[in-house]
Order: sequence, then structure tokens, then C-alpha cells
Amino acid sequence: MLANQIKYITLHLTQFIIEYNMANLNCIKAVLAEKGIMSKWLAKTLQKDPATVSKWCNNHSQPDLYTLARIAEVLDVDIHRLICHTKEE
Repeated sequence: MLANQIKYITLHLTQFIIEYNMANLNCIKAVLAEKGIMSKWLAKTLQKDPATVSKWCNNHSQPDLYTLARIAEVLDVDIHRLICHTKEE
């Protein structure tokens, strides 16, 4: 019984750490909001599944660098705007 509790806690702690580390790596959602553009439009423009773009917008997964550059191009922003800063300057 104790072993099952330890496994459960370890699994949930690992999931929390993964989610914490993935939090807010990109700012795609914020840039879309600033420009008044829907994620569905971005998905159609990039010829990607809307669920994939939704995962990027919610930071559940990240686009590769080529795709991030393409997103910057279609949104007409510098690629740096799409990457959240980790330190205050």
C-alpha cells in the first residue's frame, strides 16, 4: 500500500515538474491576442492541425524553430516577441 502511494506521489510530482518547466516558454497566445487573430486562422495559414496550434498557445508543447520562424513571419513580428523572457532586464 505504501509503495503504491509513493508511486502515485512520484508520478504526480514528475508531471508537475514537467508542466512547470514547460510553462510560458512561448508567447504565441499573447501575440495573437494583441493582433486580434484567432489560433484557428494561424492553424489554417500554417496548414497545421488546430489542436497542435492550441497546444502551442497553451504551452503544452512547443513548435520547432523553423515553425516558430514561420509564425513570426505570418504574424509580422520579430521572432523574439514569440519567446517569453525568463529574466527581467
